[in-house]
Amino acid sequence: MNKPTIITLAALMVGCEILTFSTGSHFGTSLLLIPLGAIVGPFMGLSYPYSITFKFWYSISLALSFGSIVIGINKSAIIGGQIATVLGVIGWCACGLLGLGTGT
Repeated sequence: MNKPTIITLAALMVGCEILTFSTGSHFGTSLLLIPLGAIVGPFMGLSYPYSITFKFWYSISLALSFGSIVIGINKSAIIGGQIATVLGVIGWCACGLLGLGTGT
């Protein structure tokens, strides 16, 4: 990651925590769960003792999300590639949150 990306992510995390403590709501904590779920969630979802059919479809959805991200990055000059990247990231984060929820 380059320096502006790290600074932006750090500012987002600090902003979420300020929002959480100042308003008393859990909206800031929820925003922090999205990147955490995207990083840790897929591994937790695959390691949790679910049925083989769940793990099969979970793996398929992760592969489709990853494929959409890769294709979208390769075709990022056109609007379809940008849309594919965004949809892939949303799908990966959704799968990650599902996996993160299994361990709790």
